Amino acid sequence: MDDELKAIVDAVREVEKLARESVVTPARGNRGPVQREQEATVLDAAASLVELAREFVDLYYPHRMATADARGAVNVVRNGLGDLAERLRTAGERPGAAGA
Repeated sequence: MDDELKAIVDAVREVEKLARESVVTPARGNRGPVQREQEATVLDAAASLVELAREFVDLYYPHRMATADARGAVNVVRNGLGDLAERLRTAGERPGAAGA
């Protein structure tokens, strides 16, 4: 792996570690229901994470992957991530999700 790619992968790992420590672990301790007026905010934050993952995957599709298997996997994942982000955003925009 060249130095530039290694730096990118290392940065992604650092972001993952930070997100786990500052978002996932504290959220595990709060098992109460999300209040209706907070749903849109939570769904928007989740959509942002999914969109970030898709942006990262998009950087490597299709021409930067060496094998057909990797290109195929990245294509399926990028499409799925796009769909997931859209579903999260749509759910947050529905009346009732924000307490309307």
